[in-house]
Amino acid sequence: MQQPKTAGAAITAILTLTALLSALTATTAAAAQPEFLPGTAGTKFTSKSGSRKLEAEGAPTIECKEGEDEGVLLSSTESLVTIDFLGCKILGLVGAHSLGDKTEVILVHGNLLLCYINKEKSEIGAALHIQPVHLEAAKELILIEGIAIGKITPYKSKHLAFLISWKSSGAIQEVKKCEGSTTEETLTSKTDTKAAVKAGENTEDTIGFLVTEQEIME
Repeated sequence: MQQPKTAGAAITAILTLTALLSALTATTAAAAQPEFLPGTAGTKFTSKSGSRKLEAEGAPTIECKEGEDEGVLLSSTESLVTIDFLGCKILGLVGAHSLGDKTEVILVHGNLLLCYINKEKSEIGAALHIQPVHLEAAKELILIEGIAIGKITPYKSKHLAFLISWKSSGAIQEVKKCEGSTTEETLTSKTDTKAAVKAGENTEDTIGFLVTEQEIME
């Protein structure tokens, strides 16, 4: 997993993450959110995902064979994650990669924040707010950014592993906002020659805590 190569790049990445997280937490601050317990800051986890599909309005689909990531809890409600999507291609033919990374590898940095999708129905969300990702595919540059909200299970029981499911119909995310928010969230995709359009994520990710069982609670 590659990291920012200069101090300037690292500082920019930190500032970007702070701004992205502030935008999301501001929409959910009015209500108490679910949290991991014990949820100790510094607790690490890893994850594996199967195939991943990113669909944008009017653009070819980007598909990746698998993904792996590592993360660390910043608090009981949020974490910092680094994700490597592997075997990435457009239309299953042309390799796609993030700038500076190997062919068919897309590297994503972001924050993951727990929220309620529907508290009454015990539906818990995992809102992934990614840093802007610059991709290259078929000699075209693509910028991906924004928020994708998935559903995380199980709820109110102790486990080492949790499943996060991100679903969309084409470019439209199934879960558009966290409970209490008035703003619909989405990923966006933009090429150098076109305006930004909505994008939808389809993947399932199993995150595993390395030592201590966690429990998602109110």
